[in-house]
Amino acid sequence: MIMEPSVLSVQLADKLLAPKWTKIVEKLKEVQANNATLKEGEDVWNTWKSHWEAIKNGTAESQVYAYAVRTAVKRSQSIALLISLIVAAVSLPIGYIIYRRNARRKGRLRRTTSMMKHLSAFDYVIVGAGRSGCVLANRLTEDPTVSVLLIESGSVDSLNTWWMNIPALSAWISWFSWERKNEKIELVQGKTLGGTSAIDSMVYVRGNKEDFNDWNVKYGCKGWDYESVLPYFKKTEAIHIPARDLDRGYHSVAGMMGISRFQGTNGSKSIIDGFITATEFLGYGQKSRAGEDIAKDGFDYNGSTQFGAASIQARIKNGLRVSTATAYLKDLIDPFSETHRPNLTVLMGHSATKIVCKRNLDGLLVADGVSLMRVDNSSMRKDVFVQAKKDVILTCGAVGTPKLLMLSGIGPRQQLENLGISIVLDSPSVGKNLQDHLCVPGFGVEDISRTGYHGTTLQLIQGVFEYLLFRRGCFATSGAEGVAFMSDESSTTSVPNTQLLCSPGATQSDDASTPTLQISPILLHPLSRGSISLSSVDPSAPPLINTNHLTNESDLNTLVDGLRKSRSIFAELRKLIPETIGNELYSSQVLSELGEDEIHAADVAEEDVYLEEFVRQYAVSNGNISGTCRMGPSDSNTVVSHIDLKVHGISNLRVADASIMPEITSGDITAATVVIGEKGDLSCEHLAKTSSTAALA
Repeated sequence: MIMEPSVLSVQLADKLLAPKWTKIVEKLKEVQANNATLKEGEDVWNTWKSHWEAIKNGTAESQVYAYAVRTAVKRSQSIALLISLIVAAVSLPIGYIIYRRNARRKGRLRRTTSMMKHLSAFDYVIVGAGRSGCVLANRLTEDPTVSVLLIESGSVDSLNTWWMNIPALSAWISWFSWERKNEKIELVQGKTLGGTSAIDSMVYVRGNKEDFNDWNVKYGCKGWDYESVLPYFKKTEAIHIPARDLDRGYHSVAGMMGISRFQGTNGSKSIIDGFITATEFLGYGQKSRAGEDIAKDGFDYNGSTQFGAASIQARIKNGLRVSTATAYLKDLIDPFSETHRPNLTVLMGHSATKIVCKRNLDGLLVADGVSLMRVDNSSMRKDVFVQAKKDVILTCGAVGTPKLLMLSGIGPRQQLENLGISIVLDSPSVGKNLQDHLCVPGFGVEDISRTGYHGTTLQLIQGVFEYLLFRRGCFATSGAEGVAFMSDESSTTSVPNTQLLCSPGATQSDDASTPTLQISPILLHPLSRGSISLSSVDPSAPPLINTNHLTNESDLNTLVDGLRKSRSIFAELRKLIPETIGNELYSSQVLSELGEDEIHAADVAEEDVYLEEFVRQYAVSNGNISGTCRMGPSDSNTVVSHIDLKVHGISNLRVADASIMPEITSGDITAATVVIGEKGDLSCEHLAKTSSTAALA
């Protein structure tokens, strides 16, 4: 093989100082440095070829060449060895990580196929690995003598789907959800480990103190007042927010769920600071706490009071989503983890089709177990019975839990008889009292300086590297970064009835290419009530969901008032950051519905009819469905479960999810649902004595 002039020739000449080669080397360097003409390059090459011929003819210089080749080979071997070591150092850990990930997956799902032949009995069978199911699975298996089966109908393992934990991608993972369309409203609930907490916007709101006090006083749920549930809220959270921004005595750093603030871009931070200032200036929230100025990120809405504006507290840790699966379940089902619990079995891709009940020797109804069916393979849909030695615990959510109860013959007699379902227990309130937070996105102004997340492709790439290296920037947030809680003038309660979400970097409803800043009102305490009923005796058929959204005129008025407040905040923001806040963006869809054109949009938008139509066109469910199996005192026939979560009239059957809420809380319900899971653990008889003190320490 003939070698062309290269670094090898330069190194050879420099090492041996061959007089006639030195001129060649200098000429080579000169050609390279001065960008010489092709003619000069050819002259140098001809000179080199003459020396090459001399080497090939066996002159004394051949020894020089041989020495140079041996040296080059040795150096190449050393470099190759070094590269091999580097590749091994990188690839081996990556390979080990992949191996562990696959092993984890096999560990979690190790019985999804062959396991069906071996399922027999567990102490506890938990149906639904959602917001409270993961919590219960963790707490119940703290006792190594207790066996627990956790059933999840979703087949997607959120713990092994890495991108599901990136906050900015939460808007694109709704296809891992149950999409139940009713009227124009789409109800979204997670169907993966962690349930809706694995796909939501991660906003962490406990609710208002009076929400829980009302549960106690108004609905007779003793032990559910705020003073009683506060220790459980503290037990769940590991907060990573400076103490100066928090109210003393309301938080903990030793819990399971990481809580911090979104670390967005500098541009989004300036918008949120302006949002807080404008909201407080307009009097929509308190302007001071005990005579002190509001902290730079606003006040602590999970502390002593909820009214006002602040940066969002979020379920996020080190730039990654915190779901109940990552917080309560991940290490327990990892076979490589020191905290792995062999007494916990997770079964995904299976749905409970029926709660099997029988009568004991005293003639009382007892839940004996559940029938399971695979949901991802039509050829293997044969039901399999799994016995629960102690309790069957339903954590399917406010849609799934009443559906399963009714499929099991537990529900309103007339409705079940119409479908030909045998009555096990006539429970008229199953599926009633449905409540939901209604949100109105799309109301915004143009972000004329693209201060939010509307950068160039280069800035987007920069955001990727910023997130990968520092876990901050546009990928470290779900979009909404500011929040405010307030009431309209008609409110007579001491709790807020409106929540505003401020979202830098949103897109206009009619034109996704237009960068906007949006402030979206959320109805916190709807007066409209809906219901859930069966559409068929087929367990795979979706239920009939009648949300009755906006059937109470007061709900519509509250959301219209929220839009007006949003418009007022935009006006103040325009004074604070005029280089960012542009004109209001009007909805062509609403204008068309009203028979108006865009020329008169500014005048029409001031009218209530525009805002009312805007609510009707754009209102969506915020994913906080609750109340369909309401709890209350045992002497009430308008409730489904007792305050200890036991279903009235059936032993060994409990409901421990958002469906038990007598009234929906003031804000995202994930935090309150996790507390229900924590209290559900202590309601189980085998742990009542051993865990009650330690749990609240």
